[in-house]
Amino acid sequence: MNKEANIKCDGCGAALTFKSGTGSLSCQYCGHSQAINIETDSSVIEEFDINEYVRETFDKEAVTEVATVKCNACSAETTLGDRLASKVCPFCSAPLVIQQAQVKRMHTPQYMLPFAVTEKEAFSNFQSWIKRLWFAPNALKQYAVRNDKLQGVYLPFWTYDCSTTSRYVGKRGENYTVSGPNNSRTTRVRWSHASGTVYSYFDDVLVPATSSLPNNRLEALEPWDLENLKPYDGHFLTGFKTENYQITLRQGFSDAKNKMLRLIRQGIKADIGGDRQSISHVYTEYDNATFKHILLPCWVSAYRFNGKTYQFLVNARTAEVQGDRPFSWVKITLAILTVLTLVGVLYSLDWKVIGEQLSLSINSL
Repeated sequence: MNKEANIKCDGCGAALTFKSGTGSLSCQYCGHSQAINIETDSSVIEEFDINEYVRETFDKEAVTEVATVKCNACSAETTLGDRLASKVCPFCSAPLVIQQAQVKRMHTPQYMLPFAVTEKEAFSNFQSWIKRLWFAPNALKQYAVRNDKLQGVYLPFWTYDCSTTSRYVGKRGENYTVSGPNNSRTTRVRWSHASGTVYSYFDDVLVPATSSLPNNRLEALEPWDLENLKPYDGHFLTGFKTENYQITLRQGFSDAKNKMLRLIRQGIKADIGGDRQSISHVYTEYDNATFKHILLPCWVSAYRFNGKTYQFLVNARTAEVQGDRPFSWVKITLAILTVLTLVGVLYSLDWKVIGEQLSLSINSL
């Protein structure tokens, strides 16, 4: 990935950093700002043919050298800009050994979404999310008032477009009922052979190119406003970390096929029709497959509790919060005991006497 653009402030000479939610670089010392000018037409988003790219372009594509450091605890590999104050891994909060930083040659992403949600806004949503958690330990609640844990990170993703032709063999089930003894009725299924072809088109199937975060957690951050992608520009990286991609283009396409297959099977079931469907075989051809290599912005935090690391993510475009959470078994136990106590009290009451007393009270009115 391109090295961070190093632009000096006209006012005081300090390095400018990208200001979330704007199209400008800002000086954290004197407040001077400078617009980021994008020369490329950002309204035209180009897709790249996978086979052609791997065969003819990948080895010839320009690469740049970046300083990266690999976390010894979770193996995440991120860029380490000179102006980043935090030397802690954003994914597990373990200290980074700066002396182990290496210079690597990386392929440059084609597009990106810059940070739109500020750190203050992200942390406000993060606080609200934590405070809504039932049975969360008090230590986690206290953590919500500290504003020194969120780190801005650009995460690598692949997107894939593809046309598919799926030929299937299966069964179509029709429900019918039969009468039994004592007026009982039983539902049974009458199965018949089914086969056919389903055509589908997939646009921007999003696949993480990182293995540092769980896929289900990243999927929960969706949707992303990919229609607002901008051409890659190193100016937007200033002041933020960037994780290097760990999932290759081919591996990403394999993951994308799995996501497509889930939707393809839904289409097949709709094509089979009936009350129930059974799919025994599917053969899918993938044609005109194209891709984009993009960066998406997240605010990331990691919290250690009882020796285990819990990760929290904030979509830096929509402020959506997702994460893991520990449970306080003390609180859960107290809640269970409280419920059992209430049940015991209610069970021990003489409801007949209570009913008679209520009746007398009502009659006396």
